[in-house]
Amino acid sequence: MTAIACCCQMRQFIYRLQVGLNKFIMMNDESALEKKPVEPRARTKGTDSIFQSLLRYVSMIGICFWMGGFTFYSAVVIHVGHRVFESHREIGFLTQEVTIWLNRSGAIVLLILLISALYLL
Repeated sequence: MTAIACCCQMRQFIYRLQVGLNKFIMMNDESALEKKPVEPRARTKGTDSIFQSLLRYVSMIGICFWMGGFTFYSAVVIHVGHRVFESHREIGFLTQEVTIWLNRSGAIVLLILLISALYLL
């Protein structure tokens, strides 16, 4: 299933959810009769601009890099550090440095995701 098909199915689900919620509200509130749900945009193949596709790609790569860094650190670096370093203090300094870099990469990824969320609304 392609990403476009997933987006279309998600939009249809949200539309149906809006319709159901509006029916529920109309049963309980007479003033909501004039409100109608918003129709989802029809999305055809190839409607994304190059910038949108690039933004989605960079967002996904950023999330993979960030989460992969945490996974690699917890699965490999900590265990190797315990074998290589003799004291817990040295491992603590290693953890401090790695955490700083993971947090920096996380801030960059979150900035990319914020730009992506604001642009792709």
